[in-house]
Amino acid sequence: MPDSSATPHAGPARPDKAGTTDRRAVIEWWVLSLLIALLAAACAWQQWMWRADQALYDALLSLAERAPREDIVIVGIDDDSLSQIGRWPWRRAVHATLIERLTDADSRGVLLDLILSEPEGGDGKGDAAMERAIRQNRRTVLAVALDVGADRQLSEVAPIPALAAAASGLGHIDAELDPDGVTRSVYLWAGLGAARYPQLALSLLQSANPSVAEPYARQRANAADPADAGAWLRERWLRIPFAGPPGTYRHFSYVDVLAGRVRKEDLAGKYVLVGATAIGLGDAYPTPVSGFGRTMPGVEFHANVLQSLIEGRAIETIDRGRIALVAAVLTTVLMLVLLRTSARRGLLASAALLVLSLVLPAMLLIWRGIWFAPTPLLFAGLIAYPLWSWRRLESTQRFIDVQLRQLQLEPDVLGLSQAPVDRHSPDTLRNSIELIRAAVQRQRTARRFVEETLNGLPVGVLVANGRQQVVLANHRLRVLLAQDDASLRGQTLLGLLSALQTRAPIDFPAQLAELGEVGSLLQFECETARGMQLFVSVIGLVQVDGLAGYIASFADTSELHAAQKARDETMRFISHDLRSPLASIVTLIDDTSRSAHPSSTDKLALIGRYAHGALDLADDLFRLARAEAADPRRFVELDAATLVQDAADEAWAAAEQKSIRITLATECAWDAAVLGDAGLLRRAITNLLDNAIKYSPPKTAVHVSLREDGENLLIQVADQGYGIAPEHIGQLFTRYARFSAPGQPEARGAGLGLVMVKTVVERHGGSVAVSSVLGEGTTFSVRLPRAILSA
Repeated sequence: MPDSSATPHAGPARPDKAGTTDRRAVIEWWVLSLLIALLAAACAWQQWMWRADQALYDALLSLAERAPREDIVIVGIDDDSLSQIGRWPWRRAVHATLIERLTDADSRGVLLDLILSEPEGGDGKGDAAMERAIRQNRRTVLAVALDVGADRQLSEVAPIPALAAAASGLGHIDAELDPDGVTRSVYLWAGLGAARYPQLALSLLQSANPSVAEPYARQRANAADPADAGAWLRERWLRIPFAGPPGTYRHFSYVDVLAGRVRKEDLAGKYVLVGATAIGLGDAYPTPVSGFGRTMPGVEFHANVLQSLIEGRAIETIDRGRIALVAAVLTTVLMLVLLRTSARRGLLASAALLVLSLVLPAMLLIWRGIWFAPTPLLFAGLIAYPLWSWRRLESTQRFIDVQLRQLQLEPDVLGLSQAPVDRHSPDTLRNSIELIRAAVQRQRTARRFVEETLNGLPVGVLVANGRQQVVLANHRLRVLLAQDDASLRGQTLLGLLSALQTRAPIDFPAQLAELGEVGSLLQFECETARGMQLFVSVIGLVQVDGLAGYIASFADTSELHAAQKARDETMRFISHDLRSPLASIVTLIDDTSRSAHPSSTDKLALIGRYAHGALDLADDLFRLARAEAADPRRFVELDAATLVQDAADEAWAAAEQKSIRITLATECAWDAAVLGDAGLLRRAITNLLDNAIKYSPPKTAVHVSLREDGENLLIQVADQGYGIAPEHIGQLFTRYARFSAPGQPEARGAGLGLVMVKTVVERHGGSVAVSSVLGEGTTFSVRLPRAILSA
């Protein structure tokens, strides 16, 4: 029996007997298993689901198609032949000419799937010509058909004596039709009163290759029984492994062979089967591989039989008794699995049996040519799980009734509000389940309350038990430590703290042990493996019996450290690099005022350049500071296309001075929008355009594009400039970094433009990337999250 935690036992809960065998459940299991096994065996023996078996067989046989033999060809009496030779039937002289063509081509044997039971009439020259052609060929077989008269009497329709005597053999063309009207098999021997005629394909094989046909000889040749004189007797049933759908074998038109348009080497050494392929002319059979209501011409049916005989391949059918035994055994095994496992695993086991019921017959049929009817196993797999689940449901309901009386006495510890429980349903099981769901929901609500409280904190928080194992961690901590919830819960608090890089060595085992005293607190600053600065606080949860656990908080101080460092760098830069150009301006002004030389004009131009440099530097610093202080809460919806267009307009004048053409391509929906600060985003795009113009030679082009990229909008600025060396790309977005390629003119700037771009994009939740090839150009790619424009 399964554990009571997985499948409740029948009857009231009895703690003193927990884990004992439930005799009632075992008896129910035996009865149910025996019933299902007997039903599966009976299904196999009585073939209750034969139609489904045949449908599966047909589908699987289509997957088991094999290559047609190259030495089997069909000469078809098709529509083209009828239109050129004339209406059917044709004169025997025509057939004689065809046989002569095949004799001249040295074909291995000829099968004529034609009814030649009556003389041609007239002067008899046609019959004589056909007789001579058949005798000259020496390997031509003719067909014998079964006819049912108006009085329902059976008779054989054989060729006229002259042709029959000239032929190397006669063969019957009777095909076996299953109850659903599909032809899947054939009898190799049949005849009226005695099975004396081989199947027409077998007759051809006996004539052309007797050694290969020898294993298919008649099983018995007893004296004819007078009682069977009017009966059509058959022997040696063969289930045909069809090579493929109609048209699989190589076909030649009758009229083409007759006219000599078919090469002799295409017919030499081949088994040539001649018969009607035109619709409505000859016999045709529905087969498993026909498909979509098509039928297979009788001559191609004989070709499949011939290939099966030559290759010694046939579909072997497992008898009903073995199928019944296998179904009973596998059903019992399934019931054992259902007894010993949970409902989910039992469902998987049932599904596995259903899959096995389809895969095993498919493998046997495709690879071994053995047919195992699968519906008994499918039947058992379909009914076993529902019946056993019904028994389990009753046991579960009895268990629920007992446990509900105890759950109703449990107090609501947190006093959290709960939705009222509907206990007025006429379904008692549903009432019981609703009560249990309410109790479980109460526990889940309590846990969710704690988790949401922790997740709402701006710092990372974890809770560890008395053994220092992490049992709860909020989302912020998972982000800070770059770990998922499962990996965090698999660690200890000591191991997690020891992995951090502290400024000074800390004896964490001793420090954690001291937290057992009320009021003790452990605080320190550290750095993660990714370089993130953290301020950690740990406090112990003390109870009467000792230390019950720990709570630790992790505050991210990286931005504070980075801001302090940036401020220090900025102040150092301003105090030196900003004062230098201003001092130069003052000196030049003083010098100009004392000099009246004409060179004062050049000096004034130099003054202007220094002044512009100082102004640009001040502007860049101001914009960078504004970007770093951007507040996402103040962002508004902005049309991305308008931002790109405005930035292109601002850069147009600078581009015109260098004869650089700016092209703009927008490939996104009309409502493509972002949340952000219009001035900052426009300035960031303008900086990229200014950068592209600045580092491009005259008379080139800068291409700006805007398109959708999944949940983002992608803005790309591509130039045809000097390019950036690979070793410099990683430093592009650092402060005051400036690089130049060989032969590139010197450009003015402080190295803050791209830093400002990166800062703006990241403050808007996006990213910026760059790709460049020296001498070909550079492409900057900005991705910003899309926003849905409000109505």
